[in-house]
Amino acid sequence: MSVLTRIREKVMSTTARIGQRALGFRRNTVGGVAATVAILSPALIGGIGLGGEAGYWYLTQRKVQNAADVMAHGAAKRLTIGADQAGLEAIALYLAEQAQIPPTAANIEVNRPPVTGGFIEDNNAVEIIVTETVPRLFSAMYSNDPVPIQARAVATARSPGRGCVLALSETEDNAITISGTAAINLVNCEMISNGPNTSVNSGGASLTLSAACVRTAGSADLPALALLDCGTAVENANPTTDPFAAVPEPSAVGACHDSAVGDNLQPTVVTPFESHPSGLPSIRYCNGLNITGNVALSPGLYIIEGGDLRINANAVVTGAGVIFYMRDGVEARFNGTATLNLSPPAFGPYAGMLLFSSRDATDERHRINGNFASIMDGAFYAPSSHIEFTGSATTSFVGCTQIIGDTIDFAGDLSMFLHCLFPPAETIEVAGTAQIVE
Repeated sequence: MSVLTRIREKVMSTTARIGQRALGFRRNTVGGVAATVAILSPALIGGIGLGGEAGYWYLTQRKVQNAADVMAHGAAKRLTIGADQAGLEAIALYLAEQAQIPPTAANIEVNRPPVTGGFIEDNNAVEIIVTETVPRLFSAMYSNDPVPIQARAVATARSPGRGCVLALSETEDNAITISGTAAINLVNCEMISNGPNTSVNSGGASLTLSAACVRTAGSADLPALALLDCGTAVENANPTTDPFAAVPEPSAVGACHDSAVGDNLQPTVVTPFESHPSGLPSIRYCNGLNITGNVALSPGLYIIEGGDLRINANAVVTGAGVIFYMRDGVEARFNGTATLNLSPPAFGPYAGMLLFSSRDATDERHRINGNFASIMDGAFYAPSSHIEFTGSATTSFVGCTQIIGDTIDFAGDLSMFLHCLFPPAETIEVAGTAQIVE
């Protein structure tokens, strides 16, 4: 039974009861009562009828506004994947029918950009105006014209993006923290957290953050935010998937080598020479890897078990086509006075990965502390571990740096300049988002 039918029946029932009372008054022999009833009954009946009709108008307004909101959000979501005007109109009409507002009973406008409000010049905004007409009941005594019920909604679309920083944890409140006097510049890429509640938290007034956008599955506390190209942080976003989730962990094979590498007195070259099932040349360290002095790492897979991966003070470490794989409790420790110039393999199963911490490493904490001369391309991939950046580093202009951890800290006197202009096959892809703004 429709709302209109229920209201009509209610009004008719109420009118019948009033008529019966009025009949009783009419039979009263006192002339004053009969006259009063004759005068007041039309006004009383009309007032009750108009009140019921106004309630029906209100319910219709609520329904139409809800439909406009859903249509605007759906159209903006389609806009994030490149829909044209015809596509926006198609999804709007479909959603209107789902909301029981058939186009034959309503006028539906789909405007991009909006023609009214605060987003009239924003081509990433979609305006929906829905006008539904309803027939008059008791108010027909004043006018025969149907009553127009109108609702309006505006939603904005943000196109899919690419991330540089991703905290995968969906349980830690502060999955990403920024503190101290950190200065972080993410060029044309985003900072993303899958954590709930205050998942991106900054605690220092002197820090700065520049990024294409910040997205979080929870809320963002960024009082020291200097710039966001997307205007404001995107909160309550869908979690972002792990781009390297399908990459298999390397097998730990080969003879074990001494953990101490390098000499403060002369340069050292390390060349992986064993054949690994991944197709990369490999070398295995079974009691950690401790790098000192000037060390050049030849391309290949560096397997590190037990102990830690340490790059000590004043070391100068270079290497192209390098990936460090850490397992069995290994933690990375890069000293702040070391100078690093490292880049990952460009091809093969580990393309784009500079550091790979085992997915079983749930208690490990990796501390990366470079200096202003350090260049570190490639992904720091520790999906089950904590990553802390406390020094300085940049990305070369031919590479891509991605930081992917369970949780991530940026702390201390940190200065980072990262981008992902030339990404590998696996990148942190961010789905487009839509948000109701008016």
